[in-house]
Amino acid sequence: MKRTNFALRYFIMIFFVGVVFALYIFNLVNLQLVHGEENAMKAEKTAEFPVTVMAARGEILDRNGKPIAVNAMGYSIIFDALYMTKDNMNDTIQSLLVLFDKTEETWVDEFPIVVKGENKYEFVPDKEKETEALRKHLRLNVYATAENCMEHLIERYELEELDPKTKREMAAVRYQMEAGEFSKAISYVFAENVTIDTVSRVKENIALFPGVDVRTYTIRQYPEGTLAPHLIGTIGKINAEEYAELKDEGYLLNDTLGKSGIEKAMEEYLRGKIGKRVIHTDHNGKLVNVDDRNMPTPGNTVMLTLDNDLQRITNQALIDNINEVAAKGKLSGKEKEGGDCSKGAIVVLNAKNFEVLAYSSYPSFDLSTYREKYEELAKDEERTPLLNRALNGTYAPGSTMKPAVALGALQENVLNAGSHLTCSGVMDYQTLTFRCLGNHGSIGLITALTKSCNIFFYQTGDMLGIEKMNLYSKRLGQGQLTGVEVSESKGILAGKEARRAQGKQWYPGDTLQAAIGQSDNVFTPIQFAVYAATIANGGTRYEAHFVKEVRDYAREKVIFDKTGSLEVVAELGVDPENIDLVKRGMRDVCLPGGTAANTFADFNIAVAGKTGTAQGDPSSSDNGNFICFAPYDDPEIAIAVILENGAHGGWAAPAARAVMEYYFNGRDITSNSQEGREGDLLGDAAVEDQ
Repeated sequence: MKRTNFALRYFIMIFFVGVVFALYIFNLVNLQLVHGEENAMKAEKTAEFPVTVMAARGEILDRNGKPIAVNAMGYSIIFDALYMTKDNMNDTIQSLLVLFDKTEETWVDEFPIVVKGENKYEFVPDKEKETEALRKHLRLNVYATAENCMEHLIERYELEELDPKTKREMAAVRYQMEAGEFSKAISYVFAENVTIDTVSRVKENIALFPGVDVRTYTIRQYPEGTLAPHLIGTIGKINAEEYAELKDEGYLLNDTLGKSGIEKAMEEYLRGKIGKRVIHTDHNGKLVNVDDRNMPTPGNTVMLTLDNDLQRITNQALIDNINEVAAKGKLSGKEKEGGDCSKGAIVVLNAKNFEVLAYSSYPSFDLSTYREKYEELAKDEERTPLLNRALNGTYAPGSTMKPAVALGALQENVLNAGSHLTCSGVMDYQTLTFRCLGNHGSIGLITALTKSCNIFFYQTGDMLGIEKMNLYSKRLGQGQLTGVEVSESKGILAGKEARRAQGKQWYPGDTLQAAIGQSDNVFTPIQFAVYAATIANGGTRYEAHFVKEVRDYAREKVIFDKTGSLEVVAELGVDPENIDLVKRGMRDVCLPGGTAANTFADFNIAVAGKTGTAQGDPSSSDNGNFICFAPYDDPEIAIAVILENGAHGGWAAPAARAVMEYYFNGRDITSNSQEGREGDLLGDAAVEDQ
């Protein structure tokens, strides 16, 4: 019995040992023969790290494909966490800082603390947001000083043995790395746009810089940084507020995005699609393989409606006009006669589809040096070069308002082609007295526009009323957004509604002032141009626009075509014969006897226009305004010129003529000397009203 039990136990034991060996052999066969290659790869690739690869930003071109904001190749110094460990991090960064000191290169330094002595530190003025973010990151209270912050950073990053300057620099880099979520998946950009000399030194001494690498990237270049800087706008690093808003759209902490102008407005087209590079490492962290199959897609190309050559001419025409008026004003020996003219704007529209062909705002700046000179530009409160006067400056229209009033009066049967009103130079209205610069006697509409008679339009405005006046003014775009892609001011259309918004009352006498473009009326130069273009084309107001089309980066495929989707914003609702009557009056403005005759009477293209002189600061010269369109019979372009302190509307006309000379005749305006026009300018002033 015992022998039988022993044999059974022996058999069971042998059976289980056999099963174990069978399973072991099966697993070996399965691992090494059936799935050998697959398991070998798995053994090698025990970790995967996706690394974001930034996309090239799309470029901005003019309507003919000429460059405005384009890309060039630059070099950046980056930190790669695959090779930069905590053990070598401080030594590597310190060595790199020493190299940058020797080469006098700059590195990315947005740290809000500066050294003020031996272990004394202060926060950088005007960096409140960065200071707040630092305190929050360190979990310090809002009263923590710069020295409190540095104490925490020095201890956190083990910087106790360094001198104050190096402590500050090391703390800056380490903090920026940490705040930027530096990891194997996210590299850190230490410096941008470094010279090839520094690149060579880093590469030659790469053993001293474990984890440091050189990468190429695209940087913005502006072939002509002064061409249209306000419009093109700027790009910059994403800030904390922008990141919080945009992170769900795929933006990263070290991303770049449009901050203003077209760069901001067309961000969704210009940005491009980021890519992913997958890095495979073994269990020791050693690089095994790099998968580059999902590379980035560059941004799209934005083609503007601007013509670079016309834009260049327009810029110069405005500067020349301003300088000419200032010189003539000083020469006149009279106060407030344009000697203080130093600023202005001009807008050139396609009258048929409201493309902005050119615009200019002066004073201006150079996009190529914007970053370096930003503080200087921002502090220039006298010249305010950062203000885009063409889109955001607002000015009283003065007598340029009169065609709008005339159109409303004709359509509402307040006036007709045969109507005459009497101007004796003075008009009593209730308890008020209104004046005109002339004594025109019995006068009709066309002559009233030609001579710019105030009394005629005071009476017309009174008969028409502010509600009807504003009905047509709104359709013409006065005090209305034009629809351009970038930031613009709305301005104010004078009336009861605007006055109520100010908490004040509208009086009957205000209607008379509004009829000659005073009262609360203030519009932007682009609104002046839209107004002129709407009259020019017979009463259709389109959405004004700076973007012509969007193409892919290679410029082969059209993504978006603005000209194929023009939006009609408003129809004037004025009969063609009434529009023609007003246009005839505007044509006569530019003929002998008109307020712009000295500029256009001998011009080989038929121009229709309207001058306006608007009161502003009582201590300064009045503003000079001019709107026009040409050719008269089939208008192609509409132009608005505003000269701050230009004294007389007729004095703003030479800039418009200079633009037209190039547009229609292809002549360089530098060959169109303005010398000898002193008498002409004073002659314009003699027939211009307020």
